[in-house]
Amino acid sequence: MEMARLPRSLSERKFWKASEWRNFLFYSPIILIGILPDAFMRHWWLLVFAIANLSSSNISTAMLNKSRAALLKFVIKAESLYGLEHLSYNVHQLTHLTQYVGNWGPLWATSAFPFENNNQVLKRLYHGTNGIANQIMKNNLIWNQLNSIYDYLFVPCSEEIQSFYHHLSRHSSRIVQNAFSVSHDCIGLGQPQLRFLSDNEKAALISIFDNTWLHSEVNSFARFMLKKKLIHSHEYSNNTKHNDAIISLSSGMYVAVGSLLFINVSNSKVPVIIGTELRLRNFSIYDTDVRSNVAVAFRKVSFANLVAFKPSHFESKCLMITSERGAHYVIEWPGNDLTS
Repeated sequence: MEMARLPRSLSERKFWKASEWRNFLFYSPIILIGILPDAFMRHWWLLVFAIANLSSSNISTAMLNKSRAALLKFVIKAESLYGLEHLSYNVHQLTHLTQYVGNWGPLWATSAFPFENNNQVLKRLYHGTNGIANQIMKNNLIWNQLNSIYDYLFVPCSEEIQSFYHHLSRHSSRIVQNAFSVSHDCIGLGQPQLRFLSDNEKAALISIFDNTWLHSEVNSFARFMLKKKLIHSHEYSNNTKHNDAIISLSSGMYVAVGSLLFINVSNSKVPVIIGTELRLRNFSIYDTDVRSNVAVAFRKVSFANLVAFKPSHFESKCLMITSERGAHYVIEWPGNDLTS
């Protein structure tokens, strides 16, 4: 699960779609700081904590128990905070969510959103009205087979052949016509910018290449694909109202992406990502009844030094929300592993 477009204003909430309300739940605590009184805010954290846990890709027994405690407390306190008239059947259903997840898996496993989102893909797999089911099945098998042989069949080919492949497969991916790839997991999008490395970028690259001599001239991409995830540079995201620039690495570091660089090293182009490290700051909201930090999915961060890393270190996309006071928070989207 991810959210590419920036959230719409609360003043437009009557026009929100279901997916926008779902997304709002996960980033709402930062938006509601200073709006909800403290008692209501701490109450709301319980729901966000529990739903985030129950949407994780790996749910332990401890996470289930803490989520159950958080939801029970949320429902019990809802009457005194909001009134008996708001204790609807949907609110009661929250007390059964952990049982459902224990039986059937994470909440996203039984969500209808993926089916709706993929209707547009199915529509592009048939032409004409005869044998629609057979057309869809046949064409889907063809494209899946193409994707599985991409790395060893298309990567060694010329850019013209790669562009032709991307043109053919554009129905099943978000790749644009102009693409430059070194593997199926790392693809630069659009026309690359030919530029020279800055001194700070050279210093960051030393951590990867040691004393290897580097060409100062590089190809730079502001948009690219990493493991089938669309990534934008931090500057590009701000200019186009996207939120695709914050990622986490396998080391646990969070980074605001600067650009994807293709660097000439020993007569070959090596992909490297440049970005700004997001340094973690203390942020915790502990609930004594749940016996956990209910803000575990949120990281308060500040911008630090320029860093460089290889695409293989990419772990997942995150969301950054800035509060009215200017504090930056990175949110681990549900589906990423959370540690309670």
